[in-house]
Amino acid sequence: MGGDYAVTATGAVKFDPPLSPTELIVGTYTPMSIHDNEDSATKFEPNGTLEFASGTVGRWKLFDAGTRMYTVQFANTRMSLKLVPGRGLVDAHDPTIIVFQRNH
Repeated sequence: MGGDYAVTATGAVKFDPPLSPTELIVGTYTPMSIHDNEDSATKFEPNGTLEFASGTVGRWKLFDAGTRMYTVQFANTRMSLKLVPGRGLVDAHDPTIIVFQRNH
C-alpha cells in the first residue's frame, strides 16, 4: 500500500504459484461497517461459506475471476465486492471504501 514497488530476486529462487481467486479470499476479515446488525470478525472458508464470530453464516461466490468480483450474502444482505489482495473486500463502485478488511 502506498506506492509502486519492484522486487528483484537473484540466485536460486523459487516462487510459489499465484493463488487462484477462490484461494485469495479465504481468511479472516473485520467488517468496516454494520450490515444486518453484524460487525464481528468474519471467516471466509474455501467451500464458499462465511461465518461471523457471532454465529451468523452466509455464502460467498466468485462472480468474475478477471476483476476479482465476488457476491457476499448473509441474513438480508447481498453485496457485490471487489477483492484487493492485502487490503480486503472493497465496494465495487468505490475501491477506497473497505467493506471487509483483511486480517493479517
